[in-house]
Amino acid sequence: RDLRPSTDAIPYLLRGSLWEATATAELADGGIPVIAGFFARSDSDSYPVLWNVASPLAVNPAPLPPAGSVTGKFYFDVTGAAPTSVAYRDVEDDLVEWRTPAG
Repeated sequence: RDLRPSTDAIPYLLRGSLWEATATAELADGGIPVIAGFFARSDSDSYPVLWNVASPLAVNPAPLPPAGSVTGKFYFDVTGAAPTSVAYRDVEDDLVEWRTPAG
């Protein structure tokens, strides 16, 4: 939720502008939250999540217990058109996409 430009300071040298989206991972059986594989998208560009950048505000990739959850931010380095959605992609296909409401 809340895909928007970010004012957070993260330890990463940006090539464009920093964007963020808030995410919650809920794992019924516990395990490690998936972070890699998410992308912010515009109609013409795709920006991978900065999954390897440590930030206290980011989704923590530490293992969760059964029925555990974690909420935090996903960060994206946007180097072109402003994104309007966030998608999760496996090797070949988009599995889910969240769009920012027009308005």
